[in-house]
Amino acid sequence: MSAPDAGNWESERVVEEGPIKVSIKRDAYGVPHIFGDTRADALFGTGYVTAADRLFLQIGRAHV
Repeated sequence: MSAPDAGNWESERVVEEGPIKVSIKRDAYGVPHIFGDTRADALFGTGYVTAADRLFLQIGRAHV
């Protein structure tokens, strides 16, 4: 597992929603690594990534 500041990420996104701030970074395989200051931040990031990935799958499935 890489450190948040490793610098070898394929994509990086910071999501701020109210008091929650989470950093989501994907490696070369597209695997999300979620970094937050609190457990609530990390859990929000997990839900955010899950929703984003499911939306991608649903859009792809609609065109098949």
